[in-house]
Amino acid sequence: MRGDDQATQGSGRRAAPPPPARLRPRPRRPPRRDSGLRRHRPEERQRLDAAEEQEAEEAGTSDSADTYDGPASGRAKAALDFAYAQLGKPYEWGSTGPDSFDCSGLTGAAWGAAGVSLPRTVKQQYDAGRKVGQADMQPGDIIYWYNDTQHNGMYVGDGQAIHAPRTGKNVEITPVDSMPFYAASRP
Repeated sequence: MRGDDQATQGSGRRAAPPPPARLRPRPRRPPRRDSGLRRHRPEERQRLDAAEEQEAEEAGTSDSADTYDGPASGRAKAALDFAYAQLGKPYEWGSTGPDSFDCSGLTGAAWGAAGVSLPRTVKQQYDAGRKVGQADMQPGDIIYWYNDTQHNGMYVGDGQAIHAPRTGKNVEITPVDSMPFYAASRP
């Protein structure tokens, strides 16, 4: 007994043959993934970049070079001084500096500059740190957004954090609540 006969054996009917190829739906191609900027003229790209900068400014995000002048002291201040010196440097997946960083590369390098050795990945840093509640965060604490494996940065105080966000962006200061807060740890 053939496979299609088995399916219709009890009903006594045969399965309908497939439609001719010209009537079959074509497989859909996945959409192209790009930022869309390549299809714009240079002046349009400049306008879009300026609009993104304005939006970031209104959200309290900045990647302009600055120096840390908050209340941290000791190793936390040294880590934040290092992190602030990286403002404006590009995000690059897997990078630990000195010319570019990914999120855990930035936190690891910052604390390394303060004499504290941290593991390499977000998950390893999360597992290694002493957890603190969001209300108990102090400048220099490592913040984890989304979950314990996806993204991290450093709390700088006043509801702000420094982090290396994603490809196409630079190390920046952003509000802690700009992403879903998951946890914080103290190295």
